[in-house]
Amino acid sequence: FAQCMMECEERDRKEMMKNFINCTGEHKNEYKQMMALENVDIEEVTCKLVNSLVTTCGELWNLCHSVEEVKRMKDMQVKEMISRNSDSEIDIEQCITVAKYRENLINKEPEAICVEEEELDIRVQFQICSHNTSTQLYEDVQDMEIGENALDTVCEGLKDLSEACFGYLLECFLVEDLMEMKKLHFEEVINF
Repeated sequence: FAQCMMECEERDRKEMMKNFINCTGEHKNEYKQMMALENVDIEEVTCKLVNSLVTTCGELWNLCHSVEEVKRMKDMQVKEMISRNSDSEIDIEQCITVAKYRENLINKEPEAICVEEEELDIRVQFQICSHNTSTQLYEDVQDMEIGENALDTVCEGLKDLSEACFGYLLECFLVEDLMEMKKLHFEEVINF
């Protein structure tokens, strides 16, 4: 089983993350279109989006992760949505997906997100991805002609870093910790 997971991580992890990002993008676009309609039930449309992002797009994680890992990742995704929407006028707490998450929290005993070996492996994968992405970004900027605008190249590099590299860390770190790590890492890359 570990061998199969390792092969999946090596071969298909980037494809899985790309498919997840495409899936969430499609559902968010559908949400924007629905919100533009007149007389739309905002809560219903929002709950449909929350459910689609967690249930439909989250299922893509099954391609490279165990059932327990996928459940943990979905829980972290819901927790992040709750955090991001805490000041919103739309109450996502009314959504079935969020209610199930809250119910599971009440009935669940606390546990470590990752064992030490898993966390170390995840950190190494992140560092390799980050190093390769940052190095490529640096080389791309160095190869630019004088007067050429580097902003698009830098933005694309930071997007790759944010989506692909930090995607590794989603498995072992709380969203709040991940956001702080991302902020510090971006400051470091930009100053480089």
